[in-house]
Amino acid sequence: MAHALYEGQWKLVLNIEDQPAALYDLQNDPTESRNLITDAGQVERVKAMEQSYRNIRTSKRSTVAKSN
Repeated sequence: MAHALYEGQWKLVLNIEDQPAALYDLQNDPTESRNLITDAGQVERVKAMEQSYRNIRTSKRSTVAKSN
């Protein structure tokens, strides 16, 4: 089963091995026709979103905990 993480207009899809497989800008590409995962300008976004995903998985929560 693949997983996905949404942050604002962005959607990161992780494959069955829990590795980033697709990145979509839902605001500008609502049909998810342009996968930006290999776009050099999105490297940091993919890393940050993957880390958020891993934090959620480790915490066993469904969302990132908000800090005060």
